[in-house]
Amino acid sequence: MAACVSASLVVGCGKGTAAVADSGAELACTVVPPLECPDPAPRYQDVESIFSQRCVDCHFGAEEGPWPLTEYRQVAAWAELVRADLLNCSMPPADAGGAAMTDQERIAILTWILCGSRE
Repeated sequence: MAACVSASLVVGCGKGTAAVADSGAELACTVVPPLECPDPAPRYQDVESIFSQRCVDCHFGAEEGPWPLTEYRQVAAWAELVRADLLNCSMPPADAGGAAMTDQERIAILTWILCGSRE
């Protein structure tokens, strides 16, 4: 899938503190969690493509990842753990082989979770 192809700058968020650029230099994880839910609140369709691009390559089946993240009910069931992993930038991991999730993508998912992980 496309997420396995490295972007030109970033390949992952490492162990929760920094991303690693193609040059090997560390890039700080700077995501700031949202504090308010916008009106209208985001729905799963607003973040589904992020999960598809950044998570599904590893989380597509029970035998591949710790849990699948291929559909709403699976993602919503793990929303609090997804939130924690996004805030500490431990997912996607640096060794996942894909481009790192951007802070904007992290904030979109964090906002969706803050607003109740609506379908």
